[in-house]
Amino acid sequence: MAGDRYAIWALDNLLRLENMILLLNKDYNYEVSFINSPNIEDKILLNSWKAPNPTESLFINQQDLLGENIRYIHAVGHFEVGKGEVKSYVDGQLLPKEARVTKHSSNVIFFEYEQRVYAIVEICASKSPRIRSSLFGQRIGQKMEEWGEIEWKLPFPFTFDNKFFYWLLSKKGHAFEIRDKRIEVIDVSAISLTSDRNVYESNSFGPDLLNGSLAALSGLSSNETVHQAGIKLKIDSTTFNIEVSKEGVTVIDKYHCYKEGASFVSFDSDCCYFLLLLYETIYPELLLQFNIEKSSGNWNQPQELSQRKAWAIKVIRNLIEQNDIELEDIMCGENVEKEAI
Repeated sequence: MAGDRYAIWALDNLLRLENMILLLNKDYNYEVSFINSPNIEDKILLNSWKAPNPTESLFINQQDLLGENIRYIHAVGHFEVGKGEVKSYVDGQLLPKEARVTKHSSNVIFFEYEQRVYAIVEICASKSPRIRSSLFGQRIGQKMEEWGEIEWKLPFPFTFDNKFFYWLLSKKGHAFEIRDKRIEVIDVSAISLTSDRNVYESNSFGPDLLNGSLAALSGLSSNETVHQAGIKLKIDSTTFNIEVSKEGVTVIDKYHCYKEGASFVSFDSDCCYFLLLLYETIYPELLLQFNIEKSSGNWNQPQELSQRKAWAIKVIRNLIEQNDIELEDIMCGENVEKEAI
């Protein structure tokens, strides 16, 4: 799925939202040691946090999510990336800064959940370490102690295991209640699977996968490991079209994420609403519903096996129809294989 990519990082347990304003206003510029120039500006990579509107200061905002008031900070991290020592010089001459440094930015939303501060970070995979080192105080050898430890690989509770994904996929076409609001899993449009012992990986994309994709259905019925799923869901008047990984990284198709009502709200017009609703409400509530069904016996090993069996039957029926297979062909399968060879 093409779209904006967001990760969620759990910040140090000692941080609170009130601390973040002071922390974000600190100096994050970095002096490059290998640059030999009398001009200090040549040596400095400019890194800073700004409000989305550069004329404003950073502040704690509030958002109403399904009747609950959520406090958050929306900040834009600006950071520069140099090309390294070898590519910064040509014939012994230092290149102009604009030729050896690129500018980047990342939208970040800080919010508190269960008495811990989390950051929803707009990322691309190659720049994720750079964002942490340049803007989150994690630079090796120059760590800013005020940031403490950042949990970014598998941030609790925003991680999803294989059993959760199987449960979620089984809910396609079903709805349940979250905070007196109806949430519906409308469709499954992407599945990434890994076979036993990580030998094979398959990726399936397209609408209505759980009816039309033999590759996806075959992998699921074989109990392969799901590590990413694309789903379309609706909660109240808001629709999401997303892909979510086991690490809680979400790709958002922002052109198909919207809120209907008295006025139409697009993702670009209020990204904080959509991202906070997703991470502060939808993901935790889906995990809660999953655990409720597990503990009540509504989703356990027999139910999961029954669901895989239903997917397997779809595959078998499709293959039989497409290949004009008769019962006797199945009964004497070895002979059929030899004839094919």
